[in-house]
Amino acid sequence: MKEFWLGFLLILMIYFGVISITGLVTQSHQAFKFVEIGITILLFWPCACLVAKRLHDLNLSAWLVLPILFSNLGQWVGLFCLGLIPGSEKNNEYGPASDGTTNRHSTKHRTDFSGVQLPSSIGMEGR
Repeated sequence: MKEFWLGFLLILMIYFGVISITGLVTQSHQAFKFVEIGITILLFWPCACLVAKRLHDLNLSAWLVLPILFSNLGQWVGLFCLGLIPGSEKNNEYGPASDGTTNRHSTKHRTDFSGVQLPSSIGMEGR
């Protein structure tokens, strides 16, 4: 939950920092709107990833990002629900628990490379 709030605050600080600097530098309303739309588009992906990671921590599908980010009510409800509900205490289908006290290996998406030997003809000899 701590990572969610830190990421969320970082995104807000970047957004309001860029908007504030733009407001101080330019007097043109059109330029200000252009920068506001641009920074919103640029920060959309990190915000969507942050919400998806938190949803997986709650053992929910990342498809719930869509109603959370694209509706006004969903943004506020989603923000408070994602920020206040504790994550899964045990490993879930999306990965290990976030508190670090349980087994750190997911059972569904586990890839085990033990025993895999690379061929010696890769061309890395003598480096």
